[in-house]
Amino acid sequence: PGSGPWINGAPESHGLSSSALTAAAKRVASDVPFRYCFLVAAGGELVHESYEANYSSTLYESDSMGKTTTALLVGRAVTLGLIDIDKPLSEYGVVPAADWGKWWPQITARIILSQTTGMGQVEPGKYFTYDSDAYIQHLALLLDAVMPAGTTTQQWATANFAIPLGIPDIYRYEGLNGTISAGGGQMVTCRQLLRLGQLIANRGAWVDADGAETQFIERGYMTQMTEPSYPKAFISYGSL
Repeated sequence: PGSGPWINGAPESHGLSSSALTAAAKRVASDVPFRYCFLVAAGGELVHESYEANYSSTLYESDSMGKTTTALLVGRAVTLGLIDIDKPLSEYGVVPAADWGKWWPQITARIILSQTTGMGQVEPGKYFTYDSDAYIQHLALLLDAVMPAGTTTQQWATANFAIPLGIPDIYRYEGLNGTISAGGGQMVTCRQLLRLGQLIANRGAWVDADGAETQFIERGYMTQMTEPSYPKAFISYGSL
């Protein structure tokens, strides 16, 4: 959809069944309670949309699903040449804001994206150490460190990531003095989350303001993001 609204398409025009999608939505509502919505895109069009309470415009706290948003945002920064995920954060001038023990010089964005920081207790890259707070927030500190003078991470992320994707207000409620919550929790609608899923399915391709397809996030990064980063630490986890 680019930055514009979703185009509503007929399921049958994409080889899908309207009745089957409706049945699937009822099955999800029954078997997976506390799900707010069930949306399906095909061929870049919205072909099914249903809500438990018809709250299509409701903002939901994305919780840890927002971590995937952070991984995509980092990928955008990589694509624009701002960061290298294998370069130690210390080389960017990032000041540690958590206890990394003796391992701070080894910490890279890749380590944090893969949730193998070790949290200062064990060697990075060796164990899956899931974090939503101080350690993952260093991804935001890294973005803070490479921002152009006079620009906050929140401003940059809004202009270079959120607006082109058609989710301009995703960082509106951060309240973090210009930075973002790397651990997730952004307020989003179900339609907005579907855009992020579409971006992943597109392997980072998107449509720009002129209607031309661009590689919004470089394909190599998308491949790394969706494959195990450190399979000996955790066989099924890529980048957030």
